Amino acid sequence: MLIHENLAKHALNTPNKLCLIHGNHGITYQELNLRVQEISKKLSSLLSKGEKVVLKFSSPIDQICHLLASSTAGTAAVLMDAADTSVFKHIKKESESFLLIDEHFEFSFSKSNSLPHIEPSDLFLGALSSGSTGNPKIIWRDHQSWTFAFPYQRDIFGITESDRVFLTGSLVYTANLNTCLHALFEGGTVVFASYLTSKSWIKEILYSQITAIFMVPAHYRLLLRASQNPITSVRTLVGAGAKLDFHTFKELMYVFPQGNIYEYFGASETSYVTYSAKEDLLRKPDSVGKAFPKVTFHTDENSIHVMSPYLAPHYRPAASINDIGKIDSEGYLFLLGRNDHVINKGGIKIHPAEVEKVLMNCPFLREAVVKGIRDPLRGETLACWIVRKDSAVSISDIKSFCNKNLPRTMRPQNYFPVEEIPKMPSGKVDYTRLCPHF
Repeated sequence: MLIHENLAKHALNTPNKLCLIHGNHGITYQELNLRVQEISKKLSSLLSKGEKVVLKFSSPIDQICHLLASSTAGTAAVLMDAADTSVFKHIKKESESFLLIDEHFEFSFSKSNSLPHIEPSDLFLGALSSGSTGNPKIIWRDHQSWTFAFPYQRDIFGITESDRVFLTGSLVYTANLNTCLHALFEGGTVVFASYLTSKSWIKEILYSQITAIFMVPAHYRLLLRASQNPITSVRTLVGAGAKLDFHTFKELMYVFPQGNIYEYFGASETSYVTYSAKEDLLRKPDSVGKAFPKVTFHTDENSIHVMSPYLAPHYRPAASINDIGKIDSEGYLFLLGRNDHVINKGGIKIHPAEVEKVLMNCPFLREAVVKGIRDPLRGETLACWIVRKDSAVSISDIKSFCNKNLPRTMRPQNYFPVEEIPKMPSGKVDYTRLCPHF
């Protein structure tokens, strides 16, 4: 299957159905198909199959139109946020041959050009991934590494042509992009959040009659803080990017009483690795779930190794990702953190995730992140950055909780109260911005 497959079919069967909505701007399947065909022919007259483009647009609708056109023309595209001024420099280090297309780009006049034959193994996307370093790298994806998962996404998450899917955040984050492209593949409607405030999200969810939501956990927490009454129209909620904590999960069950709640774990290199449904989240709240269909994984000295048809071409047939974890007797995966985040405290190896799990049960805290900082005596010591539910709560209260619930070797020595934990677009913690003076 191809990323742009089904577009012409939807344009024929449901031509006037809105497929993409952003604020007051919407586009139908017929309009999307015509625009994709127009742009793809212009692109194919400029570039040969297999060449690369960078797409830099402020409108998510423009991003999707040009991405689908790029894949139809046989080129591979890297999406960039319009406000980003630094990423393109990193992209150019990999190759000087990228063509940058933005709102100001003018296609030269050319006669209609025939489109190339596209194979599922052809590249269509350069996914930007920074992991925890903050330095972007490009992971090239072919069509089949995404589309092969679409039938399983439909079966597991229940996303169909009848859904109106709500997305927050940038399409540069591949989980957002994958959700959008899957919804279009099925013939559904995607509504992009118009504003950054969670109160506006509630209004848009209700006004647009949203039935499915994809968000990272940090955005779900913001959404819950803005919600005042239960919302019964939403039947599917999917999360990724970071572990969904049990408190947030329970709140989601209350605010969305008709919603089926799912989360999945993956990476830019692997796509899906595991998933959890509501019953899994209730029964094994600390796990990231069981293997996604067609995926197998194992651990070697706690390092996670994945075999899957969804791997990016460069990582096949198996990938060793930077996360470490353990697998229980039922095949559920539990993350312990990242290889480069293990804290060596005087020879004692401590996984931050195990400390964070305890801190997230503290009644005074909304969020907590643990990281090692240099110590002249022990090599490293534990520090935690905390977001308190009430600024009146003292550090002594939190230390007292830790003394009661953590072994001495796992208790943080430093506490840094912050208004919010710095995040990357994926919802993962931006560790490069965590420092004692943050």
